[in-house]
Order: sequence, then structure tokens, then C-alpha cells
Amino acid sequence: MQQRMLDGSALERARQKKRRRRLRNAVILCLALTALFLNLTGLGGIYADRIGNIFETVRLRLYPGSGLPVATEAEFSAQLASLQDALVLADDREVTVYSTSGLLLRNLQHSYAKPCLSAGTNHFCIYNQGGKELRIEGRSRSYGTVTTHGNIWFAQMSKRDTLAVATQDESYQAMVTVYADNLDEMFSWCCASEYPVTAAFSPDSKQIAVCCISSSGGVCTDTVYVIDAKGEQAKTERNGNLILSIAWVATDRLLVAYEDAVVLYRPSTLEQVAYYPVEQPLLCCDLQARDGPVIVNGNVGSDSDIILTMLDKELSVQRRVEVDAAALPRDGSKMRWQCLQQSDTVWLLGNPQILGFSRDGGDDCVWSVSNQPIEMAAGQRLYLLTAGELTEYTQNGS
Repeated sequence: MQQRMLDGSALERARQKKRRRRLRNAVILCLALTALFLNLTGLGGIYADRIGNIFETVRLRLYPGSGLPVATEAEFSAQLASLQDALVLADDREVTVYSTSGLLLRNLQHSYAKPCLSAGTNHFCIYNQGGKELRIEGRSRSYGTVTTHGNIWFAQMSKRDTLAVATQDESYQAMVTVYADNLDEMFSWCCASEYPVTAAFSPDSKQIAVCCISSSGGVCTDTVYVIDAKGEQAKTERNGNLILSIAWVATDRLLVAYEDAVVLYRPSTLEQVAYYPVEQPLLCCDLQARDGPVIVNGNVGSDSDIILTMLDKELSVQRRVEVDAAALPRDGSKMRWQCLQQSDTVWLLGNPQILGFSRDGGDDCVWSVSNQPIEMAAGQRLYLLTAGELTEYTQNGS
């Protein structure tokens, strides 16, 4: 009897072992088939890149640098952009990537006559405006080079690392081509008679708003198109004033800054929802500010103050500040006009200081810097590129 029970127990163990072996073989086969499917459909590279981005972010946080500031030799033509846990600096000779903790990640040489920079979350694009080449780069490696048929007018990258490239075209006035984050072409759109000047992606990167200009009989016409893979979905025109900036700030909210106004549109129809007039020349703006757009306007070179206006999301005035023109860029200055919001503070490039204004009317502040400011970028903190260093703002100053 005991022998029969032992034999039964051994038999059950053998059966369990056999089931485990079958299950293991089934899992291996399933993984192999999944890998084969991803490889054949091209999805494997996409998921590998996205998983790689996650590990890259973790690595940057586990192995920080010695902190900012770091010394640079940036010139006034240099550009600064923020990635996730990283900063990109591009000038006339090279592109340098730092972690936000000051660790040098990459240094890339380029030979572009007019280099321009556009950044997403994990990728950035460096391209030769007027040329036919652009490069997609990341925090630790290159993702590829695109050679276009026509000269590049501009390129715009979304927060999902989708890329739009506007180029000259032989058959039309221009062509706008949209690429996924793996550089597969998603769709393209032809502009028959107008010149595209800027663009903005929807939050899900499935649509893009393209701003174009044209002139007839001495009258300038601005046209905004909303486009997706199915073609043109909506269109609106406005005469007399140039488009300066555009931002898709929510699924159902598209902001456009013209020379004389900031207009809020409903993207599905491009119906005007709200309007804020700008009486003096618009000098700079931050349409993507968290609490509503920020605009700076005034007459440069005059004795009158410059006006910084903080609007809420419905384009009502939240706060209006008169800024002493003597503290800001002058005529002939190499400084560029720039304002942006980081956290609850709106910042404005000064001369040679950075002026901070509270959204709620609380304490304003001044960030004194020893070198001439070049450009700001907002991320986890406020980052500043000057003629001598890349640094960040802290509560007690730089």
C-alpha cells in the first residue's frame, strides 16, 4: 500500500514537471512569435526606443553630475532647449547636451550654415534652415538623419517627439511632412500658394496646426490650417497682421499670437472663442504658460515703459506690469526678447538681469547674473544660458 502511494506521488510530480515544461515552452514560443511579429511589423524598434528612453531617464537620476552652473563658450546666436532631465545647447559650431545636474552627456559637431533647434521630450532636432538636412538626436545617441528634396523652412517637434518639417516643393509652394518618433512618415500636406511660417502639434500629436502667410494687392493674409492624416480639417483667415506664434494648449484650445492680438480658437472648426487686442507692438510671448498666455509689448527705443501682461485661460487680464525699458534690450542690442513662465513666476530677460513677476501679484524678484543673458528654458527649474555659463535659478539666486 505504501509503495503504491509513493508511486502515485512520484507520478504526480512527474506530471507537474511535464506541465511546467510545456508551460515554459509555450511562453518561450509566445515570446519568440511576439518578437518575430514586432520585428516584421517594425514595432520592435519603436518599443525598444521607448523602453530605452525610460532606462536613460533612470540612469540620469541615479548618476547625477556635480551640478550647475557649467562653463560654456556660447555666443549670442546660441539656442537653449529643455528635454526630460537634460538641456540642449546649440551654436554655430556644435551641439552640447547636459543633464540638468550638470553632467556632460554628448557633444556633436555640425557644419550647418544656419543651425536651428527644436526639442521634444526625449529627442531633439537640429537642422540647417535653408539646407536639405536635419538630424534627430537624443540624450545619449543619434536616431537618424533625414535628407529632404526641397530646402527646409522650419521644423517643429512635439512633446511626443513627433516631427513636422516644412520644405520648398517643386510642384507646390511648400510641403509639410510629419514623421513619427521612429522617423516613419505619418502624412504630408501640400501648400499650394502660401508660405508656411510656423506650426504646433495637438497634445496627442495626431493633428498639426500650420500657419501660412500670403500677399495679394499689398494686403497680407494669415491662414491657419488644422491638418491630420486625412487632410485639411479646418481653416481660418485673417488680414493685415503677421502671425508671430502658435500653441495648441489643450485638446480643444488653440492659441495664436498676431502682431495686434492674441486669439483663442476651437481647433475642430477654428471658430474664434476669445480675443485680446494688443495696442502696441508685440515683442515676445509665452502662449504655453501653465496659467494662461503671457505677452510683452511696447515701443522699443522710446522712453515709455514696456508692458508685461498675464492673461488667464479665457484671455482676461490677470495682471499687468509696467517694466522700466532701461532694464530691457535696447535697439541694436544682441539680446533677444523672451518671456516664459516657470512654476508660479513669469520671467523676462533683462539687461543684464532676469526679472521675475509673480502671477498672483505677490513678491517680484530680480535674478542678478554676471554675464549677458542669451536665452532661458523652463523645466524642473528655470535654466539660463549666458555668455559664460549654463546655470539654473534657485530661491537664493544663481
